[in-house]
Formats: sequence, C-alpha cells, structure tokens
Amino acid sequence: MQFQCIQVLSDSNKDVDAWYNQMKAWITLYQITDEEEIFNNCIFKVIGKSIHCLNALVTKDVDNNIVYPSLEEIRDALLEFHDLYMDPEDIIDKLKNMAISTRGNIKEFNKDYKELYNKLDEDDRRCISVSDYLKSIFNKKEAWKGVKLAGKRISLAKAFSTAELIDKLKMNVEKEPVTLMEILLTTKNLIHLITKILIINQ
Repeated sequence: MQFQCIQVLSDSNKDVDAWYNQMKAWITLYQITDEEEIFNNCIFKVIGKSIHCLNALVTKDVDNNIVYPSLEEIRDALLEFHDLYMDPEDIIDKLKNMAISTRGNIKEFNKDYKELYNKLDEDDRRCISVSDYLKSIFNKKEAWKGVKLAGKRISLAKAFSTAELIDKLKMNVEKEPVTLMEILLTTKNLIHLITKILIINQ
C-alpha cells in the first residue's frame, strides 16, 4: 500500500472510518510509531475545515513539550467534527437490535451490519457474537439454519459469507420453474453441504 493511495478527507468526502482504516493499515505496514510523524501524515490527507479540528488536538504538557494526538484520537475528533461519532455502547445496542425483513437481501444487510461492526475497536467487537448475528437474520430461515448448523465456533466473517451464499443460491433456485418440494430439498441439501465445507475448513 502506498501513501498516495490513502483517500483525502474533505468537506465533501467525510468517510472518516474508511480514511482511518487506510491510514492505520499504512502506519502498521511501515511500523510508524512516532505520534508527530503520524500526525503530520494525517495532515497531508485532510483538507478543508477539518484541518482546524486536527490542529486543535496538538497541546503542550507541563514542561512545555508538544503533545501530539494518537491516530485513534484524531479519528474520534474527526467523527465528532462531522457529527458522525457514535458511542461504542450505542453501536453495540444497534447491532444487537438489527433485524432483516423476510424480503430483505442478506448481502445488503451484511454491508450495513459490517459497517457498524467495523466502527468498534477489537475489545468492543467481543460483545458481538455469532448468536447476536443469528438473531438478526432470523427472518431469513434458510440462511439462519445454515449459520446455525455451522455452529457458534465459526467466526462472524464465516457467518456472513455462509448466510450470503445460501441466500443467493436460494434466490437463484426460486427463479427456476421447479416444484416447492424440489426447492425445499435443494435448500436443505445446500445448507448441509455448506455446513460440511465450513467444518472441514475450520
């Protein structure tokens, strides 16, 4: 990953989370730990009114030494500045209460689910389990059964992909002029097949 590939935050582009993930990936890749260097790199990738927000984060300690903010502090300040900040507890509550409708699209639902989930840090992500996700997709019976059969030991990422695959194939089956019994048998066999593949790949 090259520095020029990191997007620039502006008054029109306010995707702070994507910007933060790119910046974090870059400083991790190049093992940058100095907060002044991190701050200066952030300044290069922010234009418009947000610049004032970043400059306000630079302070001095009791010995008059300049103190630079961490990347996480910069992210949180930018989210608040653009009125995009959500408290982790609010995000967790929202995730636990999300629910897809019977006619909903699993892939689109997962996109929204993952967008919220990715706003949590690693510690807070532990509050969200496969069981929570199962409750969210309960109205999509086949996808729910597939993830349920795969077991609670699978990761959320596997749960997402399993549900999406089953939902996609179910929709493809329903487009074909087949009987209800054939649909039921195909769906049942599909769920068991995917579950076996997941168990083998664990």
